[in-house]
Amino acid sequence: MPPRSSQWLMTAAFVIVCSSSAVAQEAYLQQIGSHNGAANVAFGAKHMQSVFQAGQRNVGAQISSGSRNSSALIQAGVQNSALTVNQGSLNAALAVQVGGLNSSFIGINGHRNTVGLYQQGVWNQSSVTVTGNDTDVSVSQFGVGKRLALNVSDQMVRSSSSPTTNSRSPTGRFKVGVIQGRSSAPASYSIARAPDGSIVINP
Repeated sequence: MPPRSSQWLMTAAFVIVCSSSAVAQEAYLQQIGSHNGAANVAFGAKHMQSVFQAGQRNVGAQISSGSRNSSALIQAGVQNSALTVNQGSLNAALAVQVGGLNSSFIGINGHRNTVGLYQQGVWNQSSVTVTGNDTDVSVSQFGVGKRLALNVSDQMVRSSSSPTTNSRSPTGRFKVGVIQGRSSAPASYSIARAPDGSIVINP
């Protein structure tokens, strides 16, 4: 069995950081209360980590650098902030926020990474930035007053070099899906690259 670490906290104004290096580490963190801060940081390969926060004005972060790392960040309450950063390849991250006035920020750099974001409630906002290729991003927002800033920059389109020059993935595929519901103007967006290399946006 791989090494594991876990924390369960019921407090206020508490900050804790779980870090993993080498290979196949596990870290689980739970916080209940307000003004808490938590961060899971993984360097290396095959790490598994999760953060759960319930309350208000909590800050959570999950940062992965390497390959085949998995992380989940779940927040329930109001005025919570979540940060997800993936650097490398074959990493998977999930961020879930339920409540109101929550903010989520996602940044991806590399290839074959997978990130999912789900927000439910009122006045939630999220920002997603993707640089790389062969990446899957899914954003779902339900409620009212939601905002989304989406920025996709594909290496394969910007460069005239061969696919293998830009990354270890020769396909150059990436997919971004956005679903927004339960508002005055529900919308669903899909951003993908056509076989000819062009980017197609389907509202």
